[in-house]
Amino acid sequence: MEYDPVVEEAAEIVNRSSDVYLNHTARHVPVADPLPIIHDLGVAGGKAISLYGAAPNTGDSIRSVLLQGYQAIPDCAYTKFGVSMLWNESTGKNLATVVLVGP
Repeated sequence: MEYDPVVEEAAEIVNRSSDVYLNHTARHVPVADPLPIIHDLGVAGGKAISLYGAAPNTGDSIRSVLLQGYQAIPDCAYTKFGVSMLWNESTGKNLATVVLVGP
């Protein structure tokens, strides 16, 4: 699996959708499926998954992502990843999002 800056941009879009939703300023619900965003950004891929974590500190939010993705992360079909970390002021939590993309 390798880092991809465009997939990171997708992770940022997904994470921001959660951030504005938590701030009660969203026009839509948070992004559930990152694949359309991946395609809009020009990345070829047949499958994608978002892993989320939220906690008062960075370490716990990353642990949340790892716990949620314990089955998806070792899947060799995923070849690219991107990461986003945001601080949500209204909840006082770090929001972590990892997007994995495969062919």
